[in-house]
Amino acid sequence: MHPHAPQYDGGVRFGYAALSVLAFVALMAALVFGAAGRVDLPWVWATIGVCGGMMAAMAATIDPELGRERLRPAPGGEDRHFRLKLLPLLLAMWVVAGLDIRFGWSHVPGWAHALGLALLAAGLGLNSSSEYRKCLMPRL
Repeated sequence: MHPHAPQYDGGVRFGYAALSVLAFVALMAALVFGAAGRVDLPWVWATIGVCGGMMAAMAATIDPELGRERLRPAPGGEDRHFRLKLLPLLLAMWVVAGLDIRFGWSHVPGWAHALGLALLAAGLGLNSSSEYRKCLMPRL
């Protein structure tokens, strides 16, 4: 554990995680719906729901020590820097998706939306499962 990592009790940790997830979901929604110029997009709502739900599940079940390590890695940790470098691309993806809706650049059939949503949920579920298993593995 990092020596300067704050010590949170379960309630504070859960509150911080819940606010973080809500803030990120609100940012995703603002970007895609703002770029699309409308909110009557059920597949977008479903995608945001899957992403937000999975983020909430991961935040609620992550081992507290692992969570602190992820938020404040030891010196030389590249993961945090890499995630920060990817963040603009992730946010741009939501803007481009909204612009695609607004200008009708692509036409995706309903079955492809459903398949994409199912694959997204499966991929996020596998990621969540691997994170959970890391918590159960003995420390080496």
